[in-house]
Amino acid sequence: MFKSKSKGKKEKEKEKSTPARTSSKKKMAVTSTTGEEIPKSSSKEHTEKKKSDSTENTSAGATDAVSASSSDDISEKKTKSSSSGDAAVSSSSSSKSAGPTSASSSSASSMAGGGNTSRSKRSGHSSSSSSSHHSMKDVTMEVTELDAYKVASDAETSPHAYLPTKVYEAYDQIQNFARDLNTQIEAPEIVLIGAQGHGKSSVLEAFLGFPINMVGNGGCTKRPVIFNLNNNVDYEQPKVILKRDSILTDFDQDVVVKLTDLPAQLKKRNVATEGPVFVQFEYKHALNLQLIDMPGLIDENQGDLMADEIRMAVEEWITPPHRIILAVEQCQSADKLRLHQLIKPFDPDFARTVFALTHFNDHVRRFTSARDLNRFLQQNTHELKRFFVTLPSLAVRSRFTEVRPFQEKLWQYVQRDLDDLEKLAYNKTYADRVGIVALRKHLLHQTWYRYKAVVPRILAQLRAKRAQTQRDIATVTAELEGLGSSRLRALASKYVVDFLQVIEQLLSGTSEGNVSVHGQTLADEKADHGDAEWYTSSGGAVPVEAGSDKWDIPYWSNRLYGGQQFERLLREFKAVAAHAEFPDISVDDQATAAGMGKLSNAPDHAWAATDLAQQKAREVLNPLIEQLASRASHLFKRLVSIAQRIMESRQQAKEGQQVSNVDDITQYTYFTYHVQNLYDEFVDQVAKQALNKCMDEFYAPRTIYWEITKLEQRTFDSGSGDEGTVVTDMAKSIFLDVRDRIAGNVVLKFYNFFLVPMQTDLWKVVQGDITHMSDDQLEQKFSLQTTIQNLENDRNNLEDTLLELDDQELLFGKAAKEFGQL
Repeated sequence: MFKSKSKGKKEKEKEKSTPARTSSKKKMAVTSTTGEEIPKSSSKEHTEKKKSDSTENTSAGATDAVSASSSDDISEKKTKSSSSGDAAVSSSSSSKSAGPTSASSSSASSMAGGGNTSRSKRSGHSSSSSSSHHSMKDVTMEVTELDAYKVASDAETSPHAYLPTKVYEAYDQIQNFARDLNTQIEAPEIVLIGAQGHGKSSVLEAFLGFPINMVGNGGCTKRPVIFNLNNNVDYEQPKVILKRDSILTDFDQDVVVKLTDLPAQLKKRNVATEGPVFVQFEYKHALNLQLIDMPGLIDENQGDLMADEIRMAVEEWITPPHRIILAVEQCQSADKLRLHQLIKPFDPDFARTVFALTHFNDHVRRFTSARDLNRFLQQNTHELKRFFVTLPSLAVRSRFTEVRPFQEKLWQYVQRDLDDLEKLAYNKTYADRVGIVALRKHLLHQTWYRYKAVVPRILAQLRAKRAQTQRDIATVTAELEGLGSSRLRALASKYVVDFLQVIEQLLSGTSEGNVSVHGQTLADEKADHGDAEWYTSSGGAVPVEAGSDKWDIPYWSNRLYGGQQFERLLREFKAVAAHAEFPDISVDDQATAAGMGKLSNAPDHAWAATDLAQQKAREVLNPLIEQLASRASHLFKRLVSIAQRIMESRQQAKEGQQVSNVDDITQYTYFTYHVQNLYDEFVDQVAKQALNKCMDEFYAPRTIYWEITKLEQRTFDSGSGDEGTVVTDMAKSIFLDVRDRIAGNVVLKFYNFFLVPMQTDLWKVVQGDITHMSDDQLEQKFSLQTTIQNLENDRNNLEDTLLELDDQELLFGKAAKEFGQL
């Protein structure tokens, strides 16, 4: 019928060749409810007897068996021909026979959801009235028969009678404790599967205990409907919330609906799609539970194109091993049931599967002996958790739309089934498998048991939190007692040493600083500093071609930090200086620089050129050197944040070595800021020192003149050109020499007066400052009084928390005890 893909070809052929019912035209063997074959002649006699609607007695015991078997087949035929099986009502006359082996056969009428039978005349004739009039008559008789079972109290019919109110209240407290401890308790999930028209949605409605009337309004389920049951002590009556629909855009918001309006709302969303509909069901008498109502399976022999798609969806939903499977199937003899074949590949031992066999009363009334009945019960419960359920037909169901009458009817159906079983002297060991109450009790017990198993884990976490709080109090107390200037001095010294060691490593070269995060390309460096270009005193930018071989700037596109980034900066400065052009010289500059010769009163062209070259070199190079100092300071100052990340990473890598609050240097932000400020001040100091040393390179013109005329004995050909051209050419030649000499010396001086002090004198400055601090100064830097006050506040809060945990453990123990007692 509903086969898993793993089913063999032979088994399928076998099922197709098996007749669904006996026929008078085809002379086939008829079997009794026990599986015994009945002679063909007896089958023929039975058929003729049914056609003539005779009530004559028979003397053969085999005829009773034939009657039972034929009634079973006729009922099955009627059930298959009905779309939902909920509106058909039929009756058949029964006969009485004399003799020790004869018994009266029950009249069978197929009702809605549960296939209930009318208790109309056990011996009599078939009605000749119309079908609708007959149905109304049978419904009235059905209700009258049920009303004979009087309800003693509301507790008997309540859907939550199995779990007392105090259990739900205790469960709410347990949930609160779990949330406080950040412990998630997974809600059990129950997946309802079954064929269309076998009463799956009716079982869901009966399990909830509220007249939702999903069958009457919504028809067959076309997409999964997930009911999220949530325990909420604030709601005496269920609060129903239809969650936003991820498939249908018309329902993109959560909507609170009345319970009576839920079927109509579900019908609007009942379209063929894999996406489920979510219904939130909040109620004080509910355990957190998820009920998943799947679309009904379709017999593959019907040729419906949706059959395979629905089957695969069902298989997907029942695959997760944590889900409980509730398989709903019309009550039949064990050899005709099919759902277990679909389930077996996913739950081989049926450990998480519960079966609900509907239309039970209809089937019971076909039995005439306790032997056959008990054999049927034994076959259906052997090694499987099967429950036998009778539920109201749609016609009966429509008369009871209020909660209390609906719940009463569910209870009365159970009592009637038990009464009919008692009349046949059934084995009472099967009593706990009969009725929706027994099924609900079993499922709630499984849910309760799963939550009960979580209680020790929550209690263990509660006690662990209490023990940790005690340890924290002891730690804080010890920190307060040991807190003093000597401890702070040791902490300060350790931090300074660690900090300076990391700075030294960054200058020397290390990849520990995570170059992908903190490294900078040349473009990144300029953007971070704020100067994208190098500028001269005239305001003109010196365009840098970083990727050109002529400029020779290494690693310009690589991410660098520390000493290697400083090296790249110096190479960039040297390249920029080498490409600095000789500025234009005005006639006024030439005339002023030439002056008068001392002996001949003739202009000294060499002196004029020397003076002009010296001035232009200062004009071009001085801004570049100042930018170099500024960029270098920026590079070294950014090492502070990198050093902090390295120190934090090292501390985190020390697994199992917990640092107390007092020894956690990160909480003393005022002190760490003081150390960082000492470092920044030192960087500014050495940058200024290097800059001043570089200014010495701009010699006086006399020194340059003596160097080129006396020391180098350089001569300049005045030729026949005009004086302006001669001076300009001489000045340009001298400028190029001075520029290259100064650029080279600047690089050397930044090494010597900037980098070297960072690696040597920095230790003396920072450590010296901390060492020479008085106790009062040190306590001030560490904000000792604030630290003490914070620790005392922490201890007070921990003590309050400990008292709360003590109270919570008592309350939890009480709640756990109440929850554990049914």
